[in-house]
Amino acid sequence: MIKKLLPFICLCLFSALQAAIPKVEPGYFRSPVDIPIYLSGTFGEPRSTHFHTGLDIKTAGVEGKGIYAVADGYVSRIGVSPYGYGNAIYITHPNGLVSVYAHLQKFESTIQAWVKNQQLEQTNFELNMEYLDPSLFPVKKGDRIALSGNTGGSGGPHLHFEIRDSSEHPLNPLLFGFDKMLVDNSGPSISSLHVYNLDKDRVFTSPKTHSSTSLGSGKYSISKTIVVNKDSLGFGLQTVDLFTGTSNKNGVYEIKLYLNNELCYHYRVDELNFDYGKHVYSHCDYWARRSSSQTVHKCFVEKGNKLSVYPFLINQGKIFLPNGLEQAIKIEVYDFHGNSSSLSFQVKLDKQSDYFIVKKENYEVFMPANQRNSFRNENIQVDFPKDVLLDDIYFQYKEKEHNAYSKAYQIHNVKTPLAGYFDIALKVEKIDSNLIDKYLLVFVDYKNTKKAVGGKIRDGFIRAKSREFGNYFIDLDTIAPKISSLNLYEGKNMSSQKMIQLKASDNLSGIQEYNAFLNGNWVVLEYDAKKALFYYVFDDQLLKGENSFEVIIADERANASVQSWKFSY
Repeated sequence: MIKKLLPFICLCLFSALQAAIPKVEPGYFRSPVDIPIYLSGTFGEPRSTHFHTGLDIKTAGVEGKGIYAVADGYVSRIGVSPYGYGNAIYITHPNGLVSVYAHLQKFESTIQAWVKNQQLEQTNFELNMEYLDPSLFPVKKGDRIALSGNTGGSGGPHLHFEIRDSSEHPLNPLLFGFDKMLVDNSGPSISSLHVYNLDKDRVFTSPKTHSSTSLGSGKYSISKTIVVNKDSLGFGLQTVDLFTGTSNKNGVYEIKLYLNNELCYHYRVDELNFDYGKHVYSHCDYWARRSSSQTVHKCFVEKGNKLSVYPFLINQGKIFLPNGLEQAIKIEVYDFHGNSSSLSFQVKLDKQSDYFIVKKENYEVFMPANQRNSFRNENIQVDFPKDVLLDDIYFQYKEKEHNAYSKAYQIHNVKTPLAGYFDIALKVEKIDSNLIDKYLLVFVDYKNTKKAVGGKIRDGFIRAKSREFGNYFIDLDTIAPKISSLNLYEGKNMSSQKMIQLKASDNLSGIQEYNAFLNGNWVVLEYDAKKALFYYVFDDQLLKGENSFEVIIADERANASVQSWKFSY
């Protein structure tokens, strides 16, 4: 009886969430751009570290396209950052919904001037101005509010556009009429099937991959029956959505898995929660993404997965096979416009086959998901909060000699994802009291790249928070960032220039603080982190004749570089 009730309970919970999504009248929203809409990213699309929370609207590969308020409202929040959304505007509408416009080149002139004054007042380029008064920047539907750009973490010129509810939950904009503003007659493509052992020894086996065969008209198959030696299985699908008029490969909207024509798993992404963004590591195959950039949707739900994107589940999407009988599997994939593709195949259990090969590995302790876990010895302390593990793990640990400050410690393995931060402390072997603030925790990631974690020394340990498994050790950072000028040198006449441009890089802990002074006065030094580019756009603080310009850039361990020039204008 309980098993029969679970799908009903799951469906009721999802239906309640769906009912909470507000309705709008047709035509309430207009397009945020005045050019045809083509998408380079869809809502809910799995990215490498999160689910995409909006639509990426192409701007013909250039910056400077007009961006418009999609409905009446007021500017309730403005953000400026070298990371993430870059320059962003949030508009609250009378119906309680919020529209978000990100990666902007610049704001409308009145807003831009206000932002500049806030930066000067706070002596900070980065801003997060929330809860703005509705009377400050009221807007009407169709008002131009900004120009499109490529700021923040953007990988190319485009508009990132979102609709959020009053709880800051991103909602699929296509639910609110934006689907009528674009043309899509192309269905999803299916590249491969991934088969997972979900028995108790699953962590000691690797998934198997089968390439799909296209039969035309959106139909795909696996030609031979898949014969497995484990009776508890999960399936994953490497699939992307294709749009009419663009070559971009976007995320799919909906996936359904059937066992012998009975629905067992249903995924549909209408709403997201920022609290569970990292659970993309559980919904998708984490290591397939990391190692080969494949987006594989797991059609089953792991223990630590808290996502509310599954309208219907039987046994969490896991498939249990009887011995010797072929079972028919069909997986259907849909985009928002109803274009669909499907993969069909047969699977059979034969416990004598060698399909999954179990390779037992040494481990220290079993750590179940959904509870607190820890590991400690005289050299290391590791503590995992309740909701950090996405599935059960057999915790692995090794140590070896590394440097004068500490040993190197293998904390589990890089193929396993985490949903959040854990506490880690490493014993310090040797310390120079004059450099106590320069020591930091470092780890080597899956690309064998050394990354700084930071941390503070207390009670003989350096303590920090991290959210990746890998090899950890203590290092020392005493080297200041390197600064180089791109268009300025001592005594140069800058009359033909519009700005001063600089490059800066840091060897380990990362750039933390940056300030610039023109003739002794603080000026806005803009920062494009992805390009390691800093620039000061000439303004009314520039003098005719001789000027002095000084820049100070410091890393996270407070190592600072200072450079100054005199120039004429």
